[in-house]
Amino acid sequence: MEGFDIRNGNAPDGVFNGGGIFVTSNSIAAIRNNRIYDNSAFKNDGGIFIDGYTDITVEDNQIYDNQAAVSYGRGIHLDGGSDMPVVFHSNIISNNDGCGIYSYSSITVTHSDLWQNTPDHLGDNATCDSTCIFADPPVCRCWLGGFPPPIGFVLHRLS
Repeated sequence: MEGFDIRNGNAPDGVFNGGGIFVTSNSIAAIRNNRIYDNSAFKNDGGIFIDGYTDITVEDNQIYDNQAAVSYGRGIHLDGGSDMPVVFHSNIISNNDGCGIYSYSSITVTHSDLWQNTPDHLGDNATCDSTCIFADPPVCRCWLGGFPPPIGFVLHRLS
C-alpha cells in the first residue's frame, strides 16, 4: 500500500482493532508513503493494527491524530509475537491519543520522529535506536516538506 491518505476510519465495538489499517496474521505487507490520520478504534489502535506473526514493513509514513477507546498503541499496535521480519523505518508518529507505537514482541524503530503522543511515544517492547528524534512543542518549529504539517510544525532530519 503506497501513497494514500487513510483517514476517518473506525473500528467500532465488535470489530475492535485497526480503525485505519488492519493487517491480518501470516501476511506479508508493506505500508509506505501514506498519511494515516484521524482514525479510531474501540479497542486497539486507531492507526495501524498488525496481528502478530506478520512480515511487515512500515516506512516513510505520517501517522497522527489517531485514537482508541480502550487499550494501547493508538498510532501503531503490533499484537502478539513475531518471528518474521518487522521493519519500522523513517516514519513520523505524532499526536496520537495513546502510545505512538505499542508492541508485544521486541521491535526496533529506526530513523523516525515521534512527538506529542500521550502518554508515551513507545510502549512495552518497542524501542528506538539512536537515529530517532523525540520532541514535543515548543521544542522544534521546522518543516518536513512534501505534506503540510499535521499539527502546525514538524521535525526535519539534517542527515
